[in-house]
Amino acid sequence: MTHYHPSTQDRLKGAGGAALLVLAIGYGLISGLSVDFRTKVVEDLKAFVVTPPAPPPKPDVVPAPHEAQKRKAGAAAPPNLTAKANEVVAPPLVIRPPQPPPIAVAPIAGIGSDPSAGAAPVRGPGTGSGGQGNGTGSGDGGDGDGGGGGEIPLQLIHGELKYRDLPRALYDAGVAGKVGLEFDVGVKGRVTACRVTRSSGNAALDAATCQLIIDKLRYRPTRNAAGRAIPDTVTGEQVWTVERDRGDD
Repeated sequence: MTHYHPSTQDRLKGAGGAALLVLAIGYGLISGLSVDFRTKVVEDLKAFVVTPPAPPPKPDVVPAPHEAQKRKAGAAAPPNLTAKANEVVAPPLVIRPPQPPPIAVAPIAGIGSDPSAGAAPVRGPGTGSGGQGNGTGSGDGGDGDGGGGGEIPLQLIHGELKYRDLPRALYDAGVAGKVGLEFDVGVKGRVTACRVTRSSGNAALDAATCQLIIDKLRYRPTRNAAGRAIPDTVTGEQVWTVERDRGDD
């Protein structure tokens, strides 16, 4: 039987290969067993999901009570004028008792209760119906009670219509005619209005007649039973005659 005896070189190659094999196995073991702890922790954190706790229930909201709006207080008034009372004090008011009504006293004794006698519509110094004196009748004397009076008619006191008062054109033409008139006299005795009730046939003569009456005539006015002046109305006619009036010039 033949035996093989390796040489020293072969033994060195085998030992070197075995050593390399051991190193490779050791490296593989170390590489396989080595762990990256940071990567492991991150992976574990990724895999671990933490559920957050449920939020607490919301409290019931109670509305605050409504506060009434306050009105702004008014500003103070400006200062008033300062006044001081006078040292003089007014005397107390004296209340006098009411006086009794006067008693009607007649100038002449009679059996009635009136202060005078007679039947006059106006007061006067007499005691009759309007006359003068102290009698009780309706005139200046006598013993009767009287019966009062009526109206006093108006009276012409100034003015007259003459032919020469007509306008120059009518005067030179010698116009004649009869004009029916109605005019009013006021309480002062002046003619306030005039109306033609019957024409003379000449409108210019009619108008001139009314105007002359208003301008020239003055009256003492009519007075009523109480003696007051009252308006009155006069009705009449004016006759214009050329021959007669021209003879007066």
